[in-house]
Amino acid sequence: MKNEELDDLLSLVPPPLGQPDTMELRFKIAKAVVCWLAVKEIEQGNGPDRSMMMRIDMDHSALLYRLFEGKPPLQDVPPKCMSRPWYSLIEKGYAEDVISVSTYDRTVVIDNHPWKLVRKLRNGYIVEHERAKGQWKVWCTCEETLQGGHVLKSWRIERYKPGKKGR
Repeated sequence: MKNEELDDLLSLVPPPLGQPDTMELRFKIAKAVVCWLAVKEIEQGNGPDRSMMMRIDMDHSALLYRLFEGKPPLQDVPPKCMSRPWYSLIEKGYAEDVISVSTYDRTVVIDNHPWKLVRKLRNGYIVEHERAKGQWKVWCTCEETLQGGHVLKSWRIERYKPGKKGR
């Protein structure tokens, strides 16, 4: 690609709101979009209506926003939390803001997404997820009974390290 063509492409990329308009910033944004498109192509293949679906996906893509922040895609797709990729869980190795945990048969549903139950604990579970390598421990950190008898629980999830003392 010639420099003039690249300049033409980069001129189409608007700067984020509140950011100074620099060619370096436009180049970062264009690079993020190209990376996002490459990942989407791998995920979706070359099916019909791919262009339209990609435009819809761009509006809702947590990966694209992640790339705009200058962060690379993770090697593996992370598990979801409330229908959104749970990047912070994989990167930090824990999450303290888990809203809901329930069980059904050999499944633990964490923030609306199923995890495989490995073992039940006194106040939690050891779980696995195909998108989160290794085992994870999820447990209730606080329980409060509200007026009317409703029980409000706070949950935490972290990478499980066998032999680690604690809960």
